[in-house]
Amino acid sequence: MGVASIEIQEVSSSPKPSRALELRIINHVIDAVEVVDAAEEPYCQYYVENVLPPDVYEDMLYRLPDPEYYRPLNLKEWSRANGESTRDRLVLSKDGLADQTKKMQDFWLSIARALTSEQLKRVIFAKLAKDIALRFDLPQRAWGGREIACCP
Repeated sequence: MGVASIEIQEVSSSPKPSRALELRIINHVIDAVEVVDAAEEPYCQYYVENVLPPDVYEDMLYRLPDPEYYRPLNLKEWSRANGESTRDRLVLSKDGLADQTKKMQDFWLSIARALTSEQLKRVIFAKLAKDIALRFDLPQRAWGGREIACCP
């Protein structure tokens, strides 16, 4: 396997035990994003260190599924001469994690729900408001209550 990535898909609400993890991640990421300054040139951007709680990050590394659960991203674009994929991904969705244990599913779906939460989206969009407004042809403050879809 070459480069591996994890694709996060939006997941509906969770059972109570994983909800605590989800909220903890959301709050930690929001705090990390809110304290950094965004640069506006050449486009809106910011850099965040320690974006996840350290113990959650360690758990993520420990719980990475075996490579057999990753799927090729695009064999036409990223493969070796023998046809082996050099870019693989694990989709964090119910379908993508269907072969994992319930405990693994709960953990990874909590991560996915946290990182796709509406609260986090609003904080990130506020940080990047200038370019988002430009992209959607809106006054900078006008999009605040609007529903703007994130790209998957």
